[in-house]
Formats: sequence, structure tokens, C-alpha cells
Amino acid sequence: MAQLALCRHGVAGVLLTLCIAPFSLTACGLSFLGAWVATLWPFWRQRDRRLLVTGWYGVNGALCGFLVAWHFSHPVGAVVLTVLAAWLAAWLLDGMVYPWGDAPIGLSPLTIPFLLVAMGLTWAVLPVQRGIAWVDHLYHQMTPPAATLPLPQGSLHARPVQVERLTKAWQLYGERGYPQAREAFLALVTAAPEQVEFWNGLGWAEFKLANYSAAGRAFRQALQRDPCHAHALDGLGWVLYQHGSDVEAQTRFQQALRSNLHLEDTRSGLGWLALRSRQVAEALAIFSDVLARDATSALAREGLGRALLAAQRWPESQRALGELLAQKSAGGAAIQAVADLHRAMLVHGERIVVDPREWQALAEFMGWRVGVIPVIAGVVLVSLPLAGGISLLLTGIGMAIVVALAGPGSLLWIDLHVQTVALTALLCSRSRHVSGLFKGVAVVVVTLFSVVVWVAAHHVGHWLPLLSFNVAGLMWGVAERWISSPEKCVILQHQTRPTV
Repeated sequence: MAQLALCRHGVAGVLLTLCIAPFSLTACGLSFLGAWVATLWPFWRQRDRRLLVTGWYGVNGALCGFLVAWHFSHPVGAVVLTVLAAWLAAWLLDGMVYPWGDAPIGLSPLTIPFLLVAMGLTWAVLPVQRGIAWVDHLYHQMTPPAATLPLPQGSLHARPVQVERLTKAWQLYGERGYPQAREAFLALVTAAPEQVEFWNGLGWAEFKLANYSAAGRAFRQALQRDPCHAHALDGLGWVLYQHGSDVEAQTRFQQALRSNLHLEDTRSGLGWLALRSRQVAEALAIFSDVLARDATSALAREGLGRALLAAQRWPESQRALGELLAQKSAGGAAIQAVADLHRAMLVHGERIVVDPREWQALAEFMGWRVGVIPVIAGVVLVSLPLAGGISLLLTGIGMAIVVALAGPGSLLWIDLHVQTVALTALLCSRSRHVSGLFKGVAVVVVTLFSVVVWVAAHHVGHWLPLLSFNVAGLMWGVAERWISSPEKCVILQHQTRPTV
């Protein structure tokens, strides 16, 4: 984790990991797995230990883990993909470095192998998601759980005590106590597996916890008992949407609406499917119809705002997402949608009207996690006092400028503030071959260049993680090599079978 911030101190790595863990334990776990796999490959291949020490392998493997955690929710599928992606990044790194005969050991690790993996993985996200979901469904069809034993015939009614426990479980669900609700529904399912409502409740609790595979199994159990259960059909449709199985998701949504015409969130699901397939006009019609029926639907309001964003109808999208900010039920989705809208408007040169409610929405979205930011900054400053200070100064100035231009929601543009400005400034500030005033000017110029690359990539719609950092880093590496004399460069000489 320290290598991701270009700090090589072991304690810094532990502290940075502890700071990132509250945001996503899964992402941290997969990044560690990716770093381990990518580092194990050169050990097995007996590569020169000096290249390992620079962190090129570990950084690229860790980033592969982060990318997989971003796109995929299935636990086994995410682990398998992380292993494959990290190995591929390490193999690509071998192919890039050793055929050239040398590699600049003094250069901080760039992430070009990860970038190549990210291009392929981003392009293949939906097909891979569908493949994982198909394998998972096939596996569970081959090994059905014990609860799928022959059911008693006739109507089944829960006992009064079970009804009371069911009401309590849904109360916990309504208060967003999803872990507690999951345990309550699980206890009900264990006691009475024949009850369809218990399985339906368990499915929704698992869904809210992003355990989509477990949610899908629960909804399928409910539908075995009642094939026309509208809420279970709706829930299974959303699980399939998360897995990228759009055709089957659409079928389930339509079945749910045939069972209950008043499920507006189900109708919104059809709108989100249309939006993902770039049928923007159809998505706009569906979301508008849902809001005409239920003006409080945050799901439809967000969908309408994003559909208007896709159509580049900027003022209308701002109005829709402004209304979304006013809805407490929107949660963090509102400020994230506003941040995405303002990003698109900024790179297209459109005038942005800042909603004063953005600050409150941002504070509610970040919550107590905002406290880890000073810790991360402190770790970087202690590990790299001069370079860290320059990086944090430029990042702070950049944040202030962007907030003035695009509002507080722009603080969520981590790909700009951290992956572009902070990392590029850290990379350039640590140069041993440039010093004095010229170094300060060079750091600012290269960082501004990375921002220009970021803007251009977003403008054409082909942005990739760390693309701007890598482009600027390559430019900086070439400039350093040109400025410095050959004897100052630390070179890894080509070896046929280098030893560790």
C-alpha cells in the first residue's frame, strides 16, 4: 500500500492500509492478494531482487486487485480474477523490461502493465460478469441446498411468534441495520424454510450488503415456493442486473410487473437496463413515467438525472439531481451522481450551477471516514517530507480550484486529486537528477500536463485508471534520462538467469 503512494517504508504501508481498510476491506484484501501473486512470479522466475525492491511488481499486482474489487462482487470470481490479472501484469512487466536488456531501477514504479490489464478487463466487464454468474448458478443447481427438499402441499402460514420476528426483521431493514436484519431473516429461514416471505427478506438483506450471489440464491428459494412472488422476482432482477445478465434481468422485471403493476422500483429497473444499453430515449421515457406515478422514487430520480447526463442535456440533469439531493432516501447516490455530472460538464466547458446542499450531502456520504485523510497525509509527510509536502500542496491547490469551478462534489474525483495530481507530484518531486527552482517549475509543469491528459481522456470518453499518471510519468522519465549523465543512472544489466 505504501508503494501505491510511492513510499517504500514498511510502517508507512501498514498505516496506509489501516486508513484505506474502513472504505473497503474487500478491496484491501484483493490488493494484498494481487501484490502477493505479482511478487511471487518473479521470485519463481528468479528475477533480480533489485527490481523487486523498487516495487514495480507489487504495485501493479495490488492495483489489479483494486480494479477487480471495483467491478466484481462475486467473492470466488473476484479472487480468481485477481490472481489471473496480477499474474498477467507481472508477465507483461517481464516482457517489457528484460527483452530491452536494462531497466531504470532508480525510477519510481509506473503502472503500465496494470494499465494494459485494465484496458482488457474494462472492455470485458459485462461478459466476465455474466460468465461468473452463469458458473455460480450452474454450481448451485448441481449442488442444491438442503432447504430445497420436497415442500408440504397447500398454503403455509407463519405462527404468530414468527410473524412478530418477521416484523422486527423488516423494521431493522427499514432502519438500514442490514447486518442485523440478515441475521434475523437467516434465523427465520433456519426455523421455517418453507416460508417464502422469510427467503424474500433474506434476499433483500443480502442484496443491501452487496452479497449478490447469496441474495440471488435466497430469491430463487423464494420463487421455488411461489413462482409469482413479485418482490422476489424484482430482487432477482436486480441481482441479475448487478451480474450483467441484462436479458434475464429484463425478463424477471417484466414478470414482477405482471404480478404487481405497482412496483415502481421494478419499472425503474427496466429504465436502468435501457440506460446501460445506451437506449437513452427509452430510459428517459421510463424514468419520467415512474416519477409521474411516484415523485419520491430516488432510484428513478437518479436514473433520470444520469439519462439526461448521457443525452448531454446539462440544465435538466442539474435540476433532476438537485431534487435528488433534497431526498433523504437517496443516500450517497445523490452526491456521487452530482459529482459525475459536474465532471462531465467541466470537461465539456459547460457552466455549472452549484447547489448549496452539496456540502451536507458530501459530509453525510463521507461520515467518520473523513478522519483518515489527515492520517494518510501525515504518513506521506513523515515518509517523504519534501516530496510529500510538495505533493500535498499541489493537491490542496488543485482541490480548491476544482471546488470553485465545480462545487464540493468534485472532492470525490479521486482519479484527479489522488491518482493524477498527488501521484504525479510525488513522482516528480523525488527526482535525484533535478534540483532547485528548475525542479519546482518542472514538477508543476508535468503535473499540469497530467491534468490535461485527464481532461482530454474524459472528454473523448476513454479514461482508464492511472492513465494520466503513467503518461506524465513516462514523459518525466524520458526527461530525467536526457538531463542526467549516463553514469548517474542506476541500471539493471541484462542477465539470462539473474539470481535473487
